[in-house]
Amino acid sequence: MKNYIKAMVTFVFLMAAAAVIPNTASAAELATPQGVHQTGAAKREVKIAWNAVPGADTYYWSWSLDGSAWSDSDYDWCKSPEDIIYNLSAGSTYYVRVRAADTSDWANYEYSEWSQPIQVATAPDAAQMGQLTLAEATASSLTITWAPCPGATSYNVYDGSTNVLLGTVTNSTFVRNSLAPGNAYSIKVVPVRTTDAGYAAFDSYRIISNVYTKPNKPVTPSTANFGLTNIYYNINVAYFGATDPSKSANGYEIEVYTMKGNKKVFTATSSNNRFSVKRNTAYKYRCRFYATYGNEKIYGDWSGYRYFVYQTVSGKKYSNRIKMSWKKVANAKNYTVSISTKEKSGYKKVKTLSSKSTSLTIRKCGKSKIKKNKTYYVKVVANLKDGKKSVKSDTYYVGKAY
Repeated sequence: MKNYIKAMVTFVFLMAAAAVIPNTASAAELATPQGVHQTGAAKREVKIAWNAVPGADTYYWSWSLDGSAWSDSDYDWCKSPEDIIYNLSAGSTYYVRVRAADTSDWANYEYSEWSQPIQVATAPDAAQMGQLTLAEATASSLTITWAPCPGATSYNVYDGSTNVLLGTVTNSTFVRNSLAPGNAYSIKVVPVRTTDAGYAAFDSYRIISNVYTKPNKPVTPSTANFGLTNIYYNINVAYFGATDPSKSANGYEIEVYTMKGNKKVFTATSSNNRFSVKRNTAYKYRCRFYATYGNEKIYGDWSGYRYFVYQTVSGKKYSNRIKMSWKKVANAKNYTVSISTKEKSGYKKVKTLSSKSTSLTIRKCGKSKIKKNKTYYVKVVANLKDGKKSVKSDTYYVGKAY
């Protein structure tokens, strides 16, 4: 009997010992989670995933700011090998670790070792960048700038219309090149925070629309593209006009100079083209087109010169002759006098006189003598000289004699 009792006591003692010793053998059998990685991000959350652990029915995760100090409050659990960590700060880096658990025995949970911490990141908040700004434009490029976004390590830049990636920059400036002149574009900027593992966290963006490249410099006018549009001898007024053959310009400028002394006396524009002319003064004028870009004017090159003068001419018809007289014109090379019986055509040259001449008596119209009761038209043209070059005036005197 004593031997029997001794054996029973020993058995009970061994059973009790087994109940209080931690089950280290079963903990070692539960593998540490592998393949922990970031799969998603928003401004205040990250999504993580890992490889499923055989035998595990629960997973615990914990996050830290530095990967070494772990708080008991910054953890949670889930049943699947993936989860979302909420209530984080935008544009920030965290460290996350995971362990597996077998909770089938509620009185004796089994845990794996913690995984190696990985770095994860929340997405920067694009609202903190402010608005995108057009800093510079050329005919083929646009330079966009913005305020640095807190937490961003780089910026992805896209075409705002097609969402095609244009490039990635680490500063807050992007230059878009190879664009068409005078066209509108849309540009989108996405702030990104990248982890050491290469995961790019982004969630929001800023966009600037309808930003235009500058137009090309307008074409250079030919002398046929501009000139005097209205001439009023009686009140000594002239009007100018110009037409852009390429239809790309928004306006024009016409500069008027005196030929003597080469002094600029007037600048005509699309909205101010009335010029008060001084009699018997020879003028030269040139034109250039401009295209507008906001408040800026982009000018083309100047054209060659055209010329004109308002002459003071008088005449009197007698029974068999017409007496013409005029005042000298500065920069006149000579004067050509012609006559016709029609106002618009049929003029026959009477004579070309020197620049010192101021009068001429006309006795014939072609081969016919001047007749008493017939109407004639007399044209007096001051032929001008610009330096050593002979030039033609856009204006001349036509008088009616009857």
